[in-house]
Amino acid sequence: MIRGFFKQYDKNLVAKFNSLKNKAWRVAMPGSNIRKLDTNSISGWSIVVDIAFNALMKGQVVAVPTDTLYGLVALAEHSDKLYKIKRRAVQKPLGLFLDRPESIKKYCDQTVPDEFLHLIYPGPVTLLFNRTDAVPSDFNPGCSTVGVRVPQAKFVRDLCRRMPFRLLAQTSANVSGGPNPLCIRDFEEIWDDIDLIVDAGEIIENNGADEGSTVVDLSLPGQYKMIRQGCAPIETIHLLREFGLRSTDEIQRERLIEASKGLKVLEIEACEIAREDESVEREEEEGKDAREGERATEEERDIGRKEGKREEERVAEEEEDNRRKEGKREESAGEEEKDTGRKQQQKAN
Repeated sequence: MIRGFFKQYDKNLVAKFNSLKNKAWRVAMPGSNIRKLDTNSISGWSIVVDIAFNALMKGQVVAVPTDTLYGLVALAEHSDKLYKIKRRAVQKPLGLFLDRPESIKKYCDQTVPDEFLHLIYPGPVTLLFNRTDAVPSDFNPGCSTVGVRVPQAKFVRDLCRRMPFRLLAQTSANVSGGPNPLCIRDFEEIWDDIDLIVDAGEIIENNGADEGSTVVDLSLPGQYKMIRQGCAPIETIHLLREFGLRSTDEIQRERLIEASKGLKVLEIEACEIAREDESVEREEEEGKDAREGERATEEERDIGRKEGKREEERVAEEEEDNRRKEGKREESAGEEEKDTGRKQQQKAN
């Protein structure tokens, strides 16, 4: 076990030493890591493909011409080197180059038909799908999706065909945030950090456009989301719509509209309920007022009855008092008559 540890440790030291030695050589001999790619020579082409393949299999980084920009490629297990060269934040995921559309379903949960992929590839479009377990877990860790592209550039596809069981990680050949490279002079500042640079001259497939690939998220079935306009947005959207895919933003807008309609219905229902509540409250108030009115009327009637009774009692008392007074007057008159009669009798006697 200890011997194995030191053996692995020695390998790491050798790898680091060779890397430093190669970089020192490139600094001492500028341009020594550049290989011209003769597109008119089949043998010359094959030789450069072999050289690039061998460099990649050694875990090295290679700058290659694509159909959009110059790119940096490395085996997926060595993708950390791409981050270092580009000074790129590790939170920004890298893409994968594939040799043919049929390879996509191995590494992705494909949400579009094969016919669509054969129409869009090879071409300058990167598609995002949910990744499968075939993608190494240490590649773009934490990302549920992966961006794949089958480029128009034959050199890159030839490289991918040479290693059918290895994944080729890719990104643009520049410092993160720097200008997009259409020729190797555009990324001269990082030459010394790159193990091999394949020079095919200025890229003309992109019509001189200083744009990378168009990036589209297809992770959700039936819809697409444009992540980056890139160099072919119009053609890509046209093809997506031909296959019945709809923009995620459009779907979200429709959902918001439907939700707002639902809210309006709820508002109307709430208003109707409020009106019903108000009607019930009015009826209750009216009933309460009516009951209070009836109670007031009854009280008034009771007061009237009491007043009438008191009036009757007063009148009866007055009549009784008058009768008593009249009786007293009659008694007084009788007494006076009796007294007068006695006086007259006395005079007569």
